[in-house]
Amino acid sequence: MIGLGLPTAFAAERGAGADAQTISDVTAAVLITLYGLSLVYYFRSGGGAHPPTGLPHWTVRVGMAALLVATAGVAVISDVFVGTLNGVIADLGVSAAFLGLIIVPLVGNIAENIVGIKIAFQNQMDFSMLVSLGSSLQVALGVAPALVFISLATPHHFDLVFPTIQVLALAAAATIMALIALDGESNWLEGAQLVAVYVIVATAFWYL
Repeated sequence: MIGLGLPTAFAAERGAGADAQTISDVTAAVLITLYGLSLVYYFRSGGGAHPPTGLPHWTVRVGMAALLVATAGVAVISDVFVGTLNGVIADLGVSAAFLGLIIVPLVGNIAENIVGIKIAFQNQMDFSMLVSLGSSLQVALGVAPALVFISLATPHHFDLVFPTIQVLALAAAATIMALIALDGESNWLEGAQLVAVYVIVATAFWYL
């Protein structure tokens, strides 16, 4: 989510300054706590979603080793990827907001998207929703708040004050997603509506 890194100069221009950083610190602490509680809940209850049966089962040791190797690989690739963004922005004329909020999440979440679609075809909708929305929850409740505290050790502090269009897009997407998932059912028309929302948001960030 490169778009999350839109500079804190936006807050300074509005005269937020230290107040914005303090609010961001408190909010980040609350979000991280909420994320921890959500992990406890899902690990204990499964959150109402059960993975498909018949899949190979790894031991805890093998699973943790695979997770560590995958995390290290992703960290290296991400570092290389971020280093190329300035060149892409200059060559293609794409804004940092569009690249960070539309292109990067779309490409970065391709694995979750494919798995979510595959599991949905198996009529495991609860698990499909959990997989599809999991990365968004991790960014909103885990990554973004963590960046707030990590940035305190750097010259460039990161806060949670975002431009109005980003806040409106987030609120609209969360509201529409909640309304569609509320009845516990889904169909192709609702899927088309979600794609339409994505296209509208992408168009707005491209031009605005």
